[in-house]
Amino acid sequence: MKIAVLGTGEVGRRLATKLVSLGHEVAMGSRTPTTPSSSSAPSRRPAWSSRSTP
Repeated sequence: MKIAVLGTGEVGRRLATKLVSLGHEVAMGSRTPTTPSSSSAPSRRPAWSSRSTP
């Protein structure tokens, strides 16, 4: 399932990490595109990513 997580803070990152580990495709969004924590998203990609992507 494709899921979007809005928020790249601690809760958003943990939630996205768990969803990816369960096999879902996760995209993360942030209020501020230059937020440093957005680069530490589980998929490390701005677009849809699957759990097979490092």
